[in-house]
Amino acid sequence: MEENKFIQSKKDKRLMVIIGCLSGVLLLLLVFFLVEWSQNRKHIAAIHEEKELLEQELTDLSTNYDNLKTSNDTLNEKLLVEQEKIATLLEEMKKFRDNSYAEINKYKREIGTLKTVLRSYVVQIDSLNRLNQQLAQENTEVKQQMNWVRERNTKLENEQKNMKKVIAIAGALTVENFVVVPINKKGKE
Repeated sequence: MEENKFIQSKKDKRLMVIIGCLSGVLLLLLVFFLVEWSQNRKHIAAIHEEKELLEQELTDLSTNYDNLKTSNDTLNEKLLVEQEKIATLLEEMKKFRDNSYAEINKYKREIGTLKTVLRSYVVQIDSLNRLNQQLAQENTEVKQQMNWVRERNTKLENEQKNMKKVIAIAGALTVENFVVVPINKKGKE
C-alpha cells in the first residue's frame, strides 16, 4: 500500500510537473500572442497612416496635373491620361485593406512614376512656353520688317511713278540752241 502511495505520489508529481510545464508553455504562448498582436496593431496603424499620406499625395498630384495647362493638344491628351491613372490609383487605394506593406510599396512606386512624369511634363511645357515666347518675338520682328519693306516699296513705287512722269515730260521736250557755260565754285564764269 505504501508502494501504491509512493507510485501514486510519483505519478502525481509527474502530472504536476507536466501540468506546470504545459501551463508555462501556455503562458509563454499567451505572452507571445499578445506581443505579436500589439506589434500587428502598430503595423496596421502605420500602414493606415502611410495609406492616408499616399492618398493625400495622390490628391496633390491630381491638383498639380489639373494646374498644368498648355495649348499643345498632344500634351493635353497625355496629361488627361495621367490624371485618369491618378483617379484609378485613388479608387484602388480606397478599396485597399490596411494590412500589406507590399501594396503600400507598390503605390509608392506608382506615385514616384507619376511624379517623374509630372516633372517631365512641367519641363516640356516650360520649354514649349519659352519657344512660344521666342516665336512670338520673332513674329513681331518679322512683322515690323515686313511693314518697313512695304513702306519702302510704296515709296519706291511712288518715286518710280514720279520718274516716269519726268521721263514722259522730258521725252516731249526738244532742245535747240543749247549753250554750256562752265561755272566755278564761287558761281562765276
